Amino acid sequence: MTHWESYIGSFNLPYCFTDRGAMYLRLIQMRLTEISLLICSTLLLVIAGFTEATDRPLMRAEDLTTCKHGKRQSPIDIVTDALIFDLSLHPVKLHGADQQLTISVENAGHDLLFAVIFGVITFSGGPLSYTYRLSEMRLKFGSSSDRGSEHRVNSFAYPGELQLYAYNSDLYQSFADAVDRPNGIAAFSSMLQMSTETNKDLMGIVMAAEKTQFLGNKFHLKGIELQALFPAIDEYMTYEGSLPFPSCAETVTWIILNRSIQISLKEMKVLRQLRTDKTLWSTSMADNFRPVNPLNNRSVRTNIRFADSESVCEYRPSVSYFASHPLQT
Repeated sequence: MTHWESYIGSFNLPYCFTDRGAMYLRLIQMRLTEISLLICSTLLLVIAGFTEATDRPLMRAEDLTTCKHGKRQSPIDIVTDALIFDLSLHPVKLHGADQQLTISVENAGHDLLFAVIFGVITFSGGPLSYTYRLSEMRLKFGSSSDRGSEHRVNSFAYPGELQLYAYNSDLYQSFADAVDRPNGIAAFSSMLQMSTETNKDLMGIVMAAEKTQFLGNKFHLKGIELQALFPAIDEYMTYEGSLPFPSCAETVTWIILNRSIQISLKEMKVLRQLRTDKTLWSTSMADNFRPVNPLNNRSVRTNIRFADSESVCEYRPSVSYFASHPLQT
């Protein structure tokens, strides 16, 4: 029993109260209990690194514990000198990439959420031992161009990050079924990089975002081609981590792609107009990223051949990733 519940339960109903009055008071007591639980849950989320508004329901105590104390949490700061070059990491296979997807775009408060409602896209190979089916995408972005991405590279943050979440369709029936199960989720991440032009399919997403400015707004978007949005998925970095939002389940294989998605300042400003609630004066959705978490002795592997001039990472054109400690195969 919480202190709030103990405090509320100490009140005795006066003898003169009618049954109806007692019922109303009991409803008030129940509501105060709910409020106390909400306050406690919110405080735990803040402690765990989630400070933005969210419409997610109250999480289980064990979920919040994982967010705060889990040893394989995401996102992380990728230190390129510690990357392990792994010859066994073959390109990821993308099936159905030329399909035109229909997606539901929703302002979910903390995130701009894209749910696939028509079209089947699957991933296999690379670091994945199973086939994974695309379920949803989430967009992270900052209030300025020096922040926004959840993952960092050598402490460098990008203006944004587009994340794809796919569930293990070999073992599980849905994303919800797979999310807290072994080998349940594969997450693909591509950084947003400022440019004079915006990726054509990302432009469509931004246009849909204009129609979902406030919490709860939804819009159906047709004709999105994943192949155009993610033209290169053959080179990547990978590690074992978690969902970067509650429940923080540590069931995710992360694949950080070695190609960025271009976005202009004009489109970025549109995203920064998104709100976490239903009013224009509510908080901007910008800066909806979770802070980086300790690596805790996890390894980050890569198949990027840094000695090849054609394989220089394009996230930061003036900087190349450097891989060390090659695996013996």
